[in-house]
Amino acid sequence: MTRQKTLPFPPAFPLTLRAFDQRMETPLILPHNTLPSVGDLDFKLYVSFIEQLVKHILPFDILQELSCEKTSFPAKQTIARLNGLLPIMIWNEPATAPCIASCILLCPSDFTSGIGRHFCDSLSRWLVPGKFLNICSAQSLSFRFWAFQGQLYFIQHVLLDISDERELTVAKSNWKHLSKEIRLSILAVKHARNVVSIKSLSSDEKRVVIEESIASVIDRATKDDRNVFDQMHHFLIKLTAEEKITQIKESFTPFMEQRPKIFDRDIFNEIKQFVILYSDKFTAYRDLRHVGRIISFQFLFRKILQKELIKAPNERHLSLKLLKVQLTEPGTQNMFKTALGLLGGINVLRENEVFEERNIFETIQHCLPGVCKIKDSFVLDRRSHDPIRLFYIEVEKLDGKDFTLEEVRGLRKRLPREIKDSIESVIHPVFMPRNEEEIMRNILILSQQLKFLHDLPQVVISFDEQTETGLSFTVIALRILKPHDLSCHAIFSSAQSKLKFESLEVRQVGLLRKKYLKEANVFKVKIDKRQFLRKDYSLDLFKARQAVSCELNRLFGGIRDFNGGILSKQQEVFQELRDSIKDSEQNNDFLLENFFYSLTPPLRQSFLLPSVLKKLFAMLLIAIEHDYNKEPFFLKAKEEEDLILLMGASPHSNFKENVFSTITHLQISSSDLTFTYVNNYNIHCLGYIYHSHDQHQREIFYNSIRDSLTEGFARWEK
Repeated sequence: MTRQKTLPFPPAFPLTLRAFDQRMETPLILPHNTLPSVGDLDFKLYVSFIEQLVKHILPFDILQELSCEKTSFPAKQTIARLNGLLPIMIWNEPATAPCIASCILLCPSDFTSGIGRHFCDSLSRWLVPGKFLNICSAQSLSFRFWAFQGQLYFIQHVLLDISDERELTVAKSNWKHLSKEIRLSILAVKHARNVVSIKSLSSDEKRVVIEESIASVIDRATKDDRNVFDQMHHFLIKLTAEEKITQIKESFTPFMEQRPKIFDRDIFNEIKQFVILYSDKFTAYRDLRHVGRIISFQFLFRKILQKELIKAPNERHLSLKLLKVQLTEPGTQNMFKTALGLLGGINVLRENEVFEERNIFETIQHCLPGVCKIKDSFVLDRRSHDPIRLFYIEVEKLDGKDFTLEEVRGLRKRLPREIKDSIESVIHPVFMPRNEEEIMRNILILSQQLKFLHDLPQVVISFDEQTETGLSFTVIALRILKPHDLSCHAIFSSAQSKLKFESLEVRQVGLLRKKYLKEANVFKVKIDKRQFLRKDYSLDLFKARQAVSCELNRLFGGIRDFNGGILSKQQEVFQELRDSIKDSEQNNDFLLENFFYSLTPPLRQSFLLPSVLKKLFAMLLIAIEHDYNKEPFFLKAKEEEDLILLMGASPHSNFKENVFSTITHLQISSSDLTFTYVNNYNIHCLGYIYHSHDQHQREIFYNSIRDSLTEGFARWEK
């Protein structure tokens, strides 16, 4: 909140102590502390001056209510209204130059330590960008209101020299933006300190912020003021041994834990970078306190992720928070839309990974269909050479309804898992020079397959190239050319197809019955690859190939996919399996694909019964939901005639190697054993299908894995 007023100054005439006491019969404010080294009258004069500033900056209705004698309950209501307006900034907006610009700030004292220095620095540096304005005077005081003494406030008065009309013009045009930026910084810092103080953060999360404060104490070269941090700093300078510094950090941590609201004042400079990300258009439709919460959480998320990256630099780390948002028309208090904000931070592991607005929004849509994003609500903090990405986005329902409690709970549960899989890897385009020898060999093989007049065209489809937007396949199609058959060029030209045909070559490779020509057509087809991107943005090349095969089948009126027979059979089994899981949620499709196409040996994907695979997949879903805090691993088995289905899972890194080692020692024939491996959100899942007519052998199989895991986890915990 900003206003422009002519600022008051204390009376110029001297007062006797008695006369001054008479004027102060109904004071407005009470200083937080007194100064024994200052005379009683001098200090009261200073408090009187500050009180005039407070009266000048307060809204008139609030000033009236706080000046009257009232009960504590109405005073609480007045204070609550005042707190909703803080921080307040005003300046005198001089008319001519040279002059003195007088600026006042009123804000809560709790959780805002260091704001006085930040206010002075910001005005001096940025009121006239490019020049440091001289601060000719600065007064401040921590105080309480007499009407309600349960809360502490801070006021700062700064006088700056403005030398000419040009500086004054720049200052006038810059005041509104700068005051808004300072206010947002104060709100964000206050909320961040308050979160650490009262929110139910884990001890590790609190320690991250605490250690950041201690580090700023140790690393600072010099300071002008002498608070507890500065004294600690000068003491640590004398200690050159790194070991002693570490010991002092550890001994200092309990003190910081007792008072977690204490941050070094440099938090204002750190958080300024976040403020710059949020444009005027963004903040115009949102309550400034809500924007402050966003910025403060992002500040805390960055510190938490930095700490986690030190512990485990090769793992994916994520922090998320959902916020209800009420959007208002600029300049009014009328709410016109309710939305849900997603705030988070995540790290990328490789330079070629992409995490943008599209990745986040599509993940939200996958978890909760029927939502759309709020225009201009996306904010991404992506700094060069920094693996951490901080983001914020807002969504609303297409039908305009509010989000239910169940929907919000569902998002809280699913989003952390889904977002980690939404990061996209940018890969270099694949280039494969054409192999004429292979083409000629395939033409010869396909020509031998055409033995009868009504044989279907024989087709070989081979992957050729990947570009930024599409996939390219080389197709070799041999057919028996009958009278009145259209040429391939005519077929492609007249067809309404999603495929793009290029580089058509037509060759004659012989005659059938010395009458009908065998025609070989070699061409490229291109297809848009976006429809074949999976949830984790990996490319499903098999589906793309199947789409090409189906489209060629339609255009030629039937084909025989010569090198796609087993692939087609796999697809049939998978489709039958997916259809049999009718009660499965939509998000299980991605998991089902990973489960099915991980089956080893791969040939079993074409021959195993979908009913057997369905039961093993159901065991996988149970394993994923298992509580691994209570039990370190999951193991379950089920017998089906001559088969035993076994599913084991654990987040422990040694789990997979332990099971593989046990299976190797059992020396089971590969023809009797099928397994699948799925890593789902860092939970290692291993499923086995063991075929044996011997009941005793099946029991040995299960007991060996169970005993090995029990002994292994007992050993690892030690």
